[in-house]
Amino acid sequence: MKNARAMIKHLVIAALPALMAPMALAQSFPAKAVSIVVPYPPGGGADILARTLGQKLSLRWGQPVLVDNRAGAGGSIGTAYVAKAPADGYTLLMASPSHTINGSLYKNLTFDAIKNFSPVVLGASGPLVLVVKSSRSLGGRRFPTPPSSPLVTQSRLGDHGRVHHHLCLL
Repeated sequence: MKNARAMIKHLVIAALPALMAPMALAQSFPAKAVSIVVPYPPGGGADILARTLGQKLSLRWGQPVLVDNRAGAGGSIGTAYVAKAPADGYTLLMASPSHTINGSLYKNLTFDAIKNFSPVVLGASGPLVLVVKSSRSLGGRRFPTPPSSPLVTQSRLGDHGRVHHHLCLL
């Protein structure tokens, strides 16, 4: 009888970790605040989208979602910050087209836009238009554009970032 009790005792002790495993799996994400890093100054499209998304996620998750603007170098400063953060899902990046473009613009990036990041969700999409200055050609083809064209007008409106400059230099 004592051997049977000892065996049952040992089986129960051995089974305890297996019985506790479902409780460990039941922990929900997030268990603490989440940060959405916007690699641009406050007030732009990415910032507004991150704040709107953060507000909705905070209500759904029951945890704070903070928007952290880390602007500079065409988005590379904020992106490098996220690349160095632990890959635990608590630091997110609100990426935009410059996320993939910067690899061809800057030689010494500390991250790889493809290898160091995993897409989570498409938050928004918008048009990106390639235009040519009316006096230039592209690949031997001329693109005549009247000076009053909306595309020409848009290119004269001012500084809209690195992508804007590259389009205007064509």
